[in-house]
Amino acid sequence: MNILNSLSFLIFGLIMRFLPVFAPAFVAPDALNSAAAEATTRGTLLVAAGYAFAALGAWLLVREMARITRHTTAEVRRELQATRETRETANECEARAHGLASQVEVHAHY
Repeated sequence: MNILNSLSFLIFGLIMRFLPVFAPAFVAPDALNSAAAEATTRGTLLVAAGYAFAALGAWLLVREMARITRHTTAEVRRELQATRETRETANECEARAHGLASQVEVHAHY
């Protein structure tokens, strides 16, 4: 799952959750009608499904962000290790150069 899929679940769930607020005719067309009980049940199920989809979307989004964070952290660790190795190599080269320079100075005196 990528971030767009997670966000689509989250947005779809929120739309379903708030549909009874924005479209009350869909949920309860007529309070005096015998279908009012069915409409109330339909609205309750719609809200519950909205919460479920929103929770699923939020969970998928958090999971995807955690995966990206782990991937990025691993890349940073690899770069840090490469930097350490480069620094160690540079220190070794500097020590060799210093040793060679001191040998040259010793030979220059004799």
